[in-house]
Amino acid sequence: MYDFLVVCFVFLSCFVHPSPSPPLLLSSSRRYTPPAATVEHLSKVLGLTFDACVISHDHFDHLDANSIASLSKLSAVKKWFVPLGTKAVMVACGANPADVTEMEWWQESMDVEGLKIVCLPAQHWCSRRPWDRNKRLWATWAVIAASSSSSSSSSSSSSPSSFFFGGDTGYPTSFPLFKQIGLKYGPFTAAAIPIGAYVKQYRNS
Repeated sequence: MYDFLVVCFVFLSCFVHPSPSPPLLLSSSRRYTPPAATVEHLSKVLGLTFDACVISHDHFDHLDANSIASLSKLSAVKKWFVPLGTKAVMVACGANPADVTEMEWWQESMDVEGLKIVCLPAQHWCSRRPWDRNKRLWATWAVIAASSSSSSSSSSSSSPSSFFFGGDTGYPTSFPLFKQIGLKYGPFTAAAIPIGAYVKQYRNS
């Protein structure tokens, strides 16, 4: 996908910062193993600068204040793409307001290296405090090469590269969410999808 590198922020927030930043009541939620790489290692040692970072929702395991602060301090992310209502959280964590783009479901942006960033629906919820439940949007994301059509045709070897990030979405049984996304923007070259933490059997295991 050109030289463009998309970072799904769940990877950074879950695996980069050694000390997550939830509220005091959740402070016992700490890592069992050290991170494979820190923000400083990615930026200073490997010299990586990320053209864009998409965030699926505001839960602390996906939007970690320490990671946002570190990445912003090092200017390691050029553009942040977040669901509607999440910009204020990002700014409070240290992100430059000019670098944060809020988007709603089915909204498209062409701000990054000619690539299409698409905010897509998800089945989930949001909350960072007991009093702000579902005050902000949650999302899945697609990143599509600029030459891609907004609706899919038959798959071919010449299809532009594309990537789907599922965030923490569940699998709706009452409406064809993923079929709608696939018909409009698929087929995708690659995808990062959740593994079913919303299923009762998984939660209780």
